[in-house]
Amino acid sequence: MLSERFVKRWEELLSRQPPHRLSDDLPHQGGTTASLEWVFAQSAHQFPPQAGEWLVLDVGAGDGWAARLFQRHGAHYTGVSVSAEDVSAGRQAGLRFLQADMHDLPFPDASFDLVWMRHCLEHALAPALALMETARVTRPEGLVYVGTPRQDEHEWVLAEPHYVVPTELQMENWRAKAGLHLISYEVADEQRWLLRRGK
Repeated sequence: MLSERFVKRWEELLSRQPPHRLSDDLPHQGGTTASLEWVFAQSAHQFPPQAGEWLVLDVGAGDGWAARLFQRHGAHYTGVSVSAEDVSAGRQAGLRFLQADMHDLPFPDASFDLVWMRHCLEHALAPALALMETARVTRPEGLVYVGTPRQDEHEWVLAEPHYVVPTELQMENWRAKAGLHLISYEVADEQRWLLRRGK
């Protein structure tokens, strides 16, 4: 469980920031489509599965617009956000949505086939802890996608509360501590990591 001091500090930081509505950010939406296509291409046809539903957790889901993209590929979608406004918007759209912090996810171990963290980890006060939580809720052999701004995208850092835009070396250390193994990494419109829980 998170300490009271940590939670109090996090709530204080959140209260200083205006809400960012992903549904109003069309480049962000197009980037999600491109990122999901990249995951499918890099995952040796593991995703999307050929039959049945697969369980997706969207961490830092905003108002959940990406759910439609995942659902078109047969995914059973769950979104989490620290924002009560985002959770309300997601639920009004009929989505499974919970208010939760990425550092302390309210799910049992090994719950999801794919955990999606696009433009989320850079907002973590403790990124290594956030990745460890992500790994915990990912099924063995399941995948984790992490997308962050590129190192040269300084306007992102100024526009929103970015605590760290990870380097390759930082991600190498964090993912190793979390027990996640690298499948692929690239720099395109964003930095993209595809990770697998277990070998």
